Amino acid sequence: MLMKALGPELARAYLTVKRSEFTAFASQDVAFEIKHHIYTF
Repeated sequence: MLMKALGPELARAYLTVKRSEFTAFASQDVAFEIKHHIYTF
């Protein structure tokens, strides 16, 4: 539903960002993730 609402161009960009985040966080520990989210949000 989200992808349909975003449209093809934004959906591709969204997936690119989410995949990049997954790759970055997969090699880190929970403390890294918590620290990142505190400063981001």
